[in-house]
Amino acid sequence: MPLEVACRDGKPLWVRFRGKRPVRRLLDTWRVGGRWWLGEGGRDYFLLEVAGGLVLEIFREGERWVLSRVLD
Repeated sequence: MPLEVACRDGKPLWVRFRGKRPVRRLLDTWRVGGRWWLGEGGRDYFLLEVAGGLVLEIFREGERWVLSRVLD
């Protein structure tokens, strides 16, 4: 699911998911390398706690942001 995400210094400040939700805490970040032999780039993952008590796992692939999972 494509997302709108605003960042500062490479870290998400807010996410538009069922409304605009500010990021309360950045819980974790990690990078997953792509299959270089197929020309895939890596993905930067973020685990975020957002307003409303949800935890979102999102990733950035180039300039595109994607919602990977929602935890409650």
